[in-house]
Amino acid sequence: MFRKKLMAVILAAVMCLAMTGCMAAEYKFDFNKDASGTLTCGAYFSDEFIEAMDSTVDEVFADAQGEVVQKNFNGKSYHGVVESA
Repeated sequence: MFRKKLMAVILAAVMCLAMTGCMAAEYKFDFNKDASGTLTCGAYFSDEFIEAMDSTVDEVFADAQGEVVQKNFNGKSYHGVVESA
């Protein structure tokens, strides 16, 4: 029960941050004819948000498991992690 509530709170926080423009997300699905496929997910923080936290890109993503990349969304620069599964 507690875990469900925690996940709901985390999801709500991510949605709020995404709507403010300080976060962006990207999802890509690739399906093969044999019914297998790949999901690629990217979660990004705006460079303005990273600077407001008095951090650097390297500090924010120091423990990242995926590839750290830079993207532009709506004319703003974002850095984030991209993983495939």
